[in-house]
Amino acid sequence: MDLPELSFHPKAAKRFDERAQEIPGTVQCLRTIRDPTAQAPDVHPAETIRPDDILSEGRFVFEVDPLGETAGVFWVSASMRVGWIGPAFQPIKTLVDSMGQLKPFRDLVSTKFILEQTCHWLCDTLERRRADSLSEFVTLRSREWSAPLD
Repeated sequence: MDLPELSFHPKAAKRFDERAQEIPGTVQCLRTIRDPTAQAPDVHPAETIRPDDILSEGRFVFEVDPLGETAGVFWVSASMRVGWIGPAFQPIKTLVDSMGQLKPFRDLVSTKFILEQTCHWLCDTLERRRADSLSEFVTLRSREWSAPLD
């Protein structure tokens, strides 16, 4: 079965990218993280912790409202917790919902996936590790994710 070409219509991509460019400027510093080396406890390990013993968590923490809807996102950057919570998160949610409603994306990837990829793009853009547009990044990641295994 051939999968449809995953891409946004050029006009839609342009609108999404314009909306996305406004979002990094609204990032919030939610809290300064205490320096973990200050007053470190006197710990004496009794066993070696192997990589298999560590459960990996995602980089992003998603806030959820009482109805179970995503209402914010944050992550640790340098020594600060940064992100968007409450009303500041609404433009991200609206943008992600718009992207997820377009064919072929709505048939091949979830809105949750698009939200996670959007957060990666925002984080990397803010930390100056990324220069591509949001629509290009989401398209690339969606293609990688939905590619059939050989």
